[in-house]
Amino acid sequence: MKTHLVAVTLALVSFSTGASAQSGGHVRVSVERAFGFAYNSITSSSVTTTGTVTVTRESSSTVTSLNLFGAGFSSVAPESGLVFGGQVPRFAIDYELSSHLTFGAAAFVSWNSISTAGGSELSGFGFGLAPRVGYTLGLTDRLSFWPRAGVTLAYMSASPDSSPGTVSVTSKVTYVPVWVNVEPMLVYTVDPHFSFTLGLVLDLPLLGAVTSTTRTTVGSVSTERTTDSSVTQLIVAAQIGVMGRF
Repeated sequence: MKTHLVAVTLALVSFSTGASAQSGGHVRVSVERAFGFAYNSITSSSVTTTGTVTVTRESSSTVTSLNLFGAGFSSVAPESGLVFGGQVPRFAIDYELSSHLTFGAAAFVSWNSISTAGGSELSGFGFGLAPRVGYTLGLTDRLSFWPRAGVTLAYMSASPDSSPGTVSVTSKVTYVPVWVNVEPMLVYTVDPHFSFTLGLVLDLPLLGAVTSTTRTTVGSVSTERTTDSSVTQLIVAAQIGVMGRF
């Protein structure tokens, strides 16, 4: 009789432990895109209006970068067009279910101000939100595969101003991009509450609208130029981040 009671007790404990392990309800808090390499392919089609004259231009460029916690913020400059603004570090929160599905969102905010010896100034501001869904697949005791997919909605602005001699140039540039994000990530678990993430980032452009307004003043005469651009910005990156699990 005692043997049967012990067996039943062990079975109940085992079932309880197994249910707890699969109960889900864990929260993942991450700092993402903190360090890594990024490649940007940018295509721009613009329409510029100066007075009664309208000019249409098309251009393409590529940008590669090695970022460390978003050192610097590049958005838009009137002399070079769109540089890039997608590789700012992101803070993310995901909820992990017992079915290994994850639901969450990442967000970023960036600001900078730069002055040059020639009297030019550039201030920039940006923010974005990226809701997403993922799935965790265990590979070993410490290594798991965490593919994620979502959408990034962002807004960025830049104000490059310069005053060469008696000429004053003031500008205002806004950039509204929308990307589909595909992020196949490897998660290396140091302990149950701390991990490193490493993987690829693919940002596929859905929308990229840039509006630039430049006012040039010479003496008492001012000329205003407005440029509307349609921008396609593809981002491919290899990124490292850190994650806590609670």
